[in-house]
Amino acid sequence: MATTTTTYAKGGIPLRTIPSSTITSSSSCSKPYDPSITRTYTPSITSTLAPSTLAPSTISTTRFLLAPPAPFLPTSTLQIQTTGKALFRLPSPPKELEIPIFSLETGRPVYLSVRGKRSSGNCTLVDVDSEEERVLGSTEYHWGPGKCPIVRVKGVGEGGEEEDEFEIQGKSLVSRTTIFECRWGRFEWRYAGRKERGEGMSSLLVLEKVGDGGRVRVAQLVRGEETRSPGSTGSSAGNGGRLEMCLDDGDGKGKGQVVDEVTVVSTVLVMLKKEIDRRRALQVAMISAAGS
Repeated sequence: MATTTTTYAKGGIPLRTIPSSTITSSSSCSKPYDPSITRTYTPSITSTLAPSTLAPSTISTTRFLLAPPAPFLPTSTLQIQTTGKALFRLPSPPKELEIPIFSLETGRPVYLSVRGKRSSGNCTLVDVDSEEERVLGSTEYHWGPGKCPIVRVKGVGEGGEEEDEFEIQGKSLVSRTTIFECRWGRFEWRYAGRKERGEGMSSLLVLEKVGDGGRVRVAQLVRGEETRSPGSTGSSAGNGGRLEMCLDDGDGKGKGQVVDEVTVVSTVLVMLKKEIDRRRALQVAMISAAGS
């Protein structure tokens, strides 16, 4: 059989030629294959939509999805000093009754989280700079399923000093993300993935304000070789790190306060407490499995 070539085209522009001997006709075709026929493809549907014809909500949503995330620019930084809970330890409560929180600028403690006794998770947050060590807030824990920690933060409102009370709830049973609503709005603590973590970070906890306009990062707890508390390792649970915050408008321009510093410190300590609780539950399971 003589070898011929067939030209395939798309939009009238030749693409390539192949030997006709490599083409096998199907028995279902009513007409034999004619190599002299050039087949062209012309799209039957042409998009005529212009940005001006779209709804404003569609345009704004598209721009939001395509726009790169704004960089996080912290305006203040604190260092939380606590060793947390190592992996291969007995499932006992932490020995530390006090957790100091330092300012990186001055090197002096700014806050002090104090527990009354080792068997209790309840704690108070104290202002170290004040002479009377004024209590700025407290956190109360209740044992049992569905019992959420209750955080109370003292602040100054329009009518003078007032107390903001709210619960920190889990987002779901299979997620470590927590959510809370206070007088500043709705917030969410979450764990960042590997792609979001920077170089040298073993863990990154992110606090975001959640609203109709999207999410705004207001704080993050960075833990790595250079930022984690001395005496802790990458496998430690509930260990301290560097708390970076941008408490105005989220981009460092100072347009308005997003949340107060005491609320951020109080809620991140709850996240560390939850890490220790999960570690202790794992240790109990490991001991039970070894004894069975």
